[in-house]
Amino acid sequence: MGDKATSLFIFFVLSMGIVYLCRKDLRNRGSYGYYRFFTFEFVLLLIMSSIPVWLKDPLSPLQIISWTLIAVALCLGILGLRISFERRHADPESADLLIQTGIYRSIRHPLYSALVFLSLGLFIKEPSEFWALLLVGVGFTISATVNAEEEFDEKKFGEPYRVYRQRTKRFIPYIY
Repeated sequence: MGDKATSLFIFFVLSMGIVYLCRKDLRNRGSYGYYRFFTFEFVLLLIMSSIPVWLKDPLSPLQIISWTLIAVALCLGILGLRISFERRHADPESADLLIQTGIYRSIRHPLYSALVFLSLGLFIKEPSEFWALLLVGVGFTISATVNAEEEFDEKKFGEPYRVYRQRTKRFIPYIY
């Protein structure tokens, strides 16, 4: 198999894994999980298509900015996942409570924020029209996901969520 065929095969396998993990969400078109599926697919396309340039000219300004954004994405992802997992394992009954500690004290969606920073970091590696379209796709689907999830959370948590939403930002502390 050639490099392109191998890459397509790997993309197909990973994509089928995403389809499997999101299969319940794909049946509910209005759910945030439905939109999140497409975000994952766009991010996977960005990752797979950018692999050939990950280490190209590693000390160039674009690569340094790119790796910095990817590092920020990893930090946000780790912080968000750690709190989520700690909450579920420490007290399974509180798993459905609104998380407002750690990184969630400053931003409501650290995991989606991580995907935004990751996507931007991958795009900056070697910007192209194709990658710009993928980046727009990530932005559109993450926005749709967050809007649907916030609507769900407001119905689920009510006033505590509205207060939480007023004092926090969506993706970047103190900014947005």
